[in-house]
Amino acid sequence: MKKQAIQTLSITTAILFLSACSATVSVPASPSPSALADSTATPSPTASPEPSSTATPEPSGTPTPTPTPEPTPSVNQLISAGYVNNCAIIAGAAKCWGGNNHGALGNGTTDQSDVPVDVSGLDSGVTSISLDPSDGYDACAIVNGGAKCWGYNGSGNLGDGTTTESLIPIDVSGLDSGVTSISTGYNHTCAVVNGSALCWGLANQGQLGNGSSDTTHLPVQVSGLDSGVTQVSSSYADSCAIVNGGAKCWGHNQYGQSGNGTNTENDLPVDVSGLDSGVDLISVGYADTCAIVNGGAKCWGRNYAGELGNGSSYDPSLVPVDVVGLDSGVTAISTTYYDTCAVVNGGAKCWGKGSNGQLGNNDTYDSSLPVDVSGLDSGVTAIASGYFDTCAIVNGHVKCWGTADNNGALGNGNDNTFTTVPIDVSGL
Repeated sequence: MKKQAIQTLSITTAILFLSACSATVSVPASPSPSALADSTATPSPTASPEPSSTATPEPSGTPTPTPTPEPTPSVNQLISAGYVNNCAIIAGAAKCWGGNNHGALGNGTTDQSDVPVDVSGLDSGVTSISLDPSDGYDACAIVNGGAKCWGYNGSGNLGDGTTTESLIPIDVSGLDSGVTSISTGYNHTCAVVNGSALCWGLANQGQLGNGSSDTTHLPVQVSGLDSGVTQVSSSYADSCAIVNGGAKCWGHNQYGQSGNGTNTENDLPVDVSGLDSGVDLISVGYADTCAIVNGGAKCWGRNYAGELGNGSSYDPSLVPVDVVGLDSGVTAISTTYYDTCAVVNGGAKCWGKGSNGQLGNNDTYDSSLPVDVSGLDSGVTAIASGYFDTCAIVNGHVKCWGTADNNGALGNGNDNTFTTVPIDVSGL
C-alpha cells in the first residue's frame, strides 16, 4: 500500500518571540524557500498635532500600537514523515529514526533505530528534508543550497545517474547550488532550482512532468516551469508546484489529485482549478492534495477517510474544497495516505483516518473534520503526516504520535509504541 507524508512548516517561532517583545518582524512576503523577504509591519503615524498660538505646536494623540505580523508559511520542510521512518532538522543538522531498509536513515547502515541518529555528513547547513512518503525508502535534503539524496535508487531517484542505492547522502548531479525546495515521491524526486522545476526517477505515469513516460536517472526540466517556481511537492505518482503564486499539478491523477476537474493522467503540468493566485504552500498525498491559499486550507482528491476535511468521506472531489473551519491562520499543512494535519494559529489539527492514533486526539476513530491534537494548542511550527504516525516541532522540540509499527518510528526508544497523544522524541 502506498502512502505519503510530506511536511511543511512555518516560521512562527521567530514571530512568537518578537510578539512577546512588542517588536516588528520581517517574514517572507512570498513563500520563497531560500530567503526571508521584508513584510515588516509599519506603525501607524501618531495623530497630527493641533496648531497652537505658540511657535512650537504641542503634539497630541496616542501612537497606534504596532500590529503583530501574521505568521507566513515557509516551504522549508523542517520535519518529514516517511513510510516507517521520520526525519527532522535540528539547529541545521539532519536527524532520522525508524525503519532503515536500503539505508533510508542515511547513517551508513541498514539497522533500524528507535532513537534519532545523525545523517552522515549533514551536521550543518541543512534547510529542508524530505522522505519518500510511500512505501519506498529514500530521502533527500537541501544542504548549503545543494541537493543530496540517499537510500533506495532502483529508478534513479537519487539523481546521481545510477541505480545504485546509497547508505549515506550523495550529490544530485548538477544540483550543487540554487536549490530552494525538494520533495521525494515513490521512486521519483522533484526540486526547485533557481526558480525552475526539475524532476528525475520513475516516469511511468507522467510524474516527471516532461511529457514523457521514460524513466531518467538525472534531473530533467518540467515542461513550462522554467521560472517563477517557489515550491514542489511529490508523492506516489503525482507532483505539484507553486508557480507565480498559482498551483499546477501533473502525474497519475486517478482520484482527481491534480485538481483540474478530471481524473485523467497528465504528463504535463495542468492548472489547479481556482488556484491561480494566493497559494502559499502545497502538499501532495497518495491520492489527495492540500494547499494553503491566502491563509486558509483547501484539499482535493480521493477522500477515502475524510482526509479532505470538508465533513464527508468516500466522496472524492476533482477540484479544491474548503477545509471546514480553517479559513485563516494556517501556516503548515501535510497530507499523506488517508489523513491530513495542519498548523493553525500555532496549534495542531488533524483529520481523516485515525485507526493508528495518527490524529493525536486520544482516539482511534476517523474524523472528516479537523480535530485538535491533544496538548498542542500553541508553539507548533512544523508538522508532518506519515502512514502510521504524525510528528511535529513544538517549541523547538519534536513530538510524535501514532504507532511505531515495530520500526521505532516514534523515536522514543521503543520499537513498537502505540500512542494516541503526542510523546517526546528522545533527545530532540
